[in-house]
Parts: sequence; C-alpha cells; structure tokens
Amino acid sequence: MDPVIVAGAGPTGLTLALALARHGVPSVVLDEADGPPRGGPRSAVLRPDTVALYERLGHRGP
Repeated sequence: MDPVIVAGAGPTGLTLALALARHGVPSVVLDEADGPPRGGPRSAVLRPDTVALYERLGHRGP
C-alpha cells in the first residue's frame, strides 16, 4: 500500500498520521519547518472533545 501524504506536522496533521497508523495505513508527514516549532507550542489549549479523540487514538501525552 502506498503511503498517504499528510501535509503539515501541526496538531491536525499529526493526529491524522496517528489515526492512519492505528488502522495500518502508512503515511509520510511533510512540513515546511525543518524541526520542532520555535517559540512554544502550536496548540496551547485543547478542547475536551479533542482530548477525548486523543484518548481514543491511544495518545495520552506526558
């Protein structure tokens, strides 16, 4: 199976890549940045439904 190209390594792109992986679908994440974001996180506040989605995907974070 060819990998799905995910455009962007922000919260949405990485969540999509995680969901694809959980379903056995390979992906390649492309981002214009060459490393982690500078100056702090790209998403400082998570809505309760977003936290629930992360938990369903098996991502609990630190």
